[in-house]
Amino acid sequence: LLLFALFGVAFGQDSRPNLTGTWREIRISLGPVTSGLTQIEQTESTITLGIMFPNQSALWTVYPTDGKVITNKRFGHKSAKKTGYWEKGKLILESSGEGNLPWRRSTTQEILSLSEDGKIITITMRHIGDPVHDYSFDLERVNEEL
Repeated sequence: LLLFALFGVAFGQDSRPNLTGTWREIRISLGPVTSGLTQIEQTESTITLGIMFPNQSALWTVYPTDGKVITNKRFGHKSAKKTGYWEKGKLILESSGEGNLPWRRSTTQEILSLSEDGKIITITMRHIGDPVHDYSFDLERVNEEL
Protein backbone atom coordinates (compact mmCIF):
# COMPACT_ATOMS: atom_id res chain seq x y z
CA LEU A 1 0.00 0.00 0.00
CA LEU A 2 2.86 2.37 0.86
CA LEU A 3 4.56 1.62 -2.47
CA PHE A 4 1.30 2.39 -4.31
CA ALA A 5 1.00 5.73 -2.47
CA LEU A 6 4.59 6.67 -3.34
CA PHE A 7 3.98 5.77 -7.00
CA GLY A 8 0.92 8.05 -6.99
CA VAL A 9 2.95 10.97 -5.59
CA ALA A 10 5.75 10.44 -8.12
CA PHE A 11 3.25 10.15 -10.99
CA GLY A 12 1.47 13.34 -9.89
CA GLN A 13 4.74 15.30 -10.01
CA ASP A 14 5.15 14.49 -13.71
CA SER A 15 1.54 15.24 -14.67
CA ARG A 16 0.85 16.80 -18.02
CA PRO A 17 -2.09 19.19 -17.71
CA ASN A 18 -4.29 19.78 -20.72
CA LEU A 19 -3.56 23.31 -21.98
CA THR A 20 -5.84 23.07 -25.04
CA GLY A 21 -8.23 25.99 -25.35
CA THR A 22 -8.51 29.71 -25.97
CA TRP A 23 -6.82 32.09 -23.55
CA ARG A 24 -6.81 35.88 -23.07
CA GLU A 25 -4.06 37.93 -21.47
CA ILE A 26 -4.90 39.40 -18.05
CA ARG A 27 -1.46 40.42 -16.72
CA ILE A 28 2.02 41.06 -18.10
CA SER A 29 5.18 42.06 -16.24
CA LEU A 30 6.69 44.03 -19.16
CA GLY A 31 4.50 46.22 -21.37
CA PRO A 32 0.74 46.67 -21.66
CA VAL A 33 -1.96 43.99 -21.66
CA THR A 34 -3.08 43.36 -25.25
CA SER A 35 -6.47 42.43 -26.66
CA GLY A 36 -5.08 39.37 -28.43
CA LEU A 37 -6.05 35.78 -27.78
CA THR A 38 -3.86 32.70 -27.61
CA GLN A 39 -5.16 29.43 -29.02
CA ILE A 40 -3.42 26.29 -27.74
CA GLU A 41 -3.76 22.87 -29.33
CA GLN A 42 -2.04 20.05 -27.46
CA THR A 43 -1.44 16.47 -28.54
CA GLU A 44 0.59 13.69 -26.92
CA SER A 45 3.83 14.87 -28.60
CA THR A 46 3.27 18.48 -29.76
CA ILE A 47 1.86 21.81 -28.70
CA THR A 48 0.72 24.48 -31.14
CA LEU A 49 0.42 28.08 -30.00
CA GLY A 50 -1.59 30.54 -32.09
CA ILE A 51 -1.43 34.24 -31.26
CA MET A 52 -4.45 36.08 -32.66
CA PHE A 53 -5.06 39.84 -32.83
CA PRO A 54 -8.18 41.51 -34.27
CA ASN A 55 -7.99 42.10 -38.05
CA GLN A 56 -4.65 40.23 -38.39
CA SER A 57 -3.60 36.74 -39.42
CA ALA A 58 -2.82 34.35 -36.59
CA LEU A 59 0.83 33.60 -35.87
CA TRP A 60 1.18 29.81 -35.28
CA THR A 61 4.17 28.10 -33.66
CA VAL A 62 4.58 24.33 -33.19
CA TYR A 63 6.86 22.73 -30.59
CA PRO A 64 7.49 19.06 -29.87
CA THR A 65 6.84 18.14 -26.25
CA ASP A 66 8.74 14.84 -26.20
CA GLY A 67 12.29 16.25 -26.14
CA LYS A 68 12.84 15.89 -29.88
CA VAL A 69 14.30 18.83 -31.84
CA ILE A 70 12.65 20.24 -34.95
CA THR A 71 14.11 22.85 -37.28
CA ASN A 72 11.93 25.29 -39.16
CA LYS A 73 12.08 28.68 -40.82
CA ARG A 74 10.94 31.74 -38.93
CA PHE A 75 10.32 35.19 -40.37
CA GLY A 76 10.60 33.62 -43.82
CA HIS A 77 14.39 33.35 -43.89
CA LYS A 78 15.94 32.52 -40.50
CA SER A 79 15.91 28.98 -39.17
CA ALA A 80 15.19 28.04 -35.59
CA LYS A 81 15.58 24.82 -33.62
CA LYS A 82 12.67 24.10 -31.28
CA THR A 83 12.23 21.54 -28.55
CA GLY A 84 9.99 21.01 -25.56
CA TYR A 85 9.67 18.72 -22.57
CA TRP A 86 7.62 18.30 -19.40
CA GLU A 87 9.18 18.85 -16.01
CA LYS A 88 7.09 18.46 -12.82
CA GLY A 89 3.84 19.57 -14.45
CA LYS A 90 5.41 22.49 -16.32
CA LEU A 91 6.01 22.57 -20.06
CA ILE A 92 9.46 23.93 -21.01
CA LEU A 93 9.69 25.15 -24.63
CA GLU A 94 13.03 26.24 -26.09
CA SER A 95 13.82 27.98 -29.37
CA SER A 96 17.32 28.69 -30.60
CA GLY A 97 18.41 30.34 -33.81
CA GLU A 98 19.83 33.42 -35.42
CA GLY A 99 19.33 36.66 -33.52
CA ASN A 100 18.70 40.08 -34.98
CA LEU A 101 22.32 40.24 -36.28
CA PRO A 102 24.07 37.53 -38.36
CA TRP A 103 26.68 36.77 -35.69
CA ARG A 104 24.24 36.76 -32.75
CA ARG A 105 22.53 33.57 -31.65
CA SER A 106 19.30 33.81 -29.70
CA THR A 107 17.83 31.26 -27.29
CA THR A 108 14.49 31.74 -25.60
CA GLN A 109 12.75 29.53 -23.09
CA GLU A 110 9.01 29.61 -22.44
CA ILE A 111 7.84 27.95 -19.23
CA LEU A 112 4.11 27.20 -19.18
CA SER A 113 2.44 26.33 -15.89
CA LEU A 114 -1.26 25.87 -15.20
CA SER A 115 -2.95 26.95 -11.95
CA GLU A 116 -4.46 24.21 -9.79
CA ASP A 117 -8.00 25.20 -10.77
CA GLY A 118 -7.08 25.15 -14.49
CA LYS A 119 -8.27 28.72 -15.07
CA ILE A 120 -4.95 30.61 -15.32
CA ILE A 121 -1.82 29.75 -17.27
CA THR A 122 1.42 31.58 -16.51
CA ILE A 123 4.03 31.86 -19.24
CA THR A 124 7.51 32.93 -18.21
CA MET A 125 9.73 34.10 -21.08
CA ARG A 126 13.47 33.74 -20.48
CA HIS A 127 16.03 35.10 -22.91
CA ILE A 128 19.12 33.00 -22.26
CA GLY A 129 22.17 35.28 -22.02
CA ASP A 130 19.98 38.42 -21.92
CA PRO A 131 17.93 38.33 -18.69
CA VAL A 132 17.12 42.06 -18.92
CA HIS A 133 14.38 41.17 -21.41
CA ASP A 134 12.80 38.34 -19.36
CA TYR A 135 9.11 38.73 -18.56
CA SER A 136 6.01 36.76 -17.64
CA PHE A 137 2.31 36.99 -18.31
CA ASP A 138 -0.89 35.36 -17.15
CA LEU A 139 -3.63 34.12 -19.45
CA GLU A 140 -7.18 33.33 -18.38
CA ARG A 141 -9.06 30.45 -20.00
CA VAL A 142 -11.83 31.74 -22.27
CA ASN A 143 -13.10 28.29 -23.23
CA GLU A 144 -11.96 24.72 -22.94
CA GLU A 145 -11.87 22.22 -25.79
CA LEU A 146 -13.76 19.07 -24.88
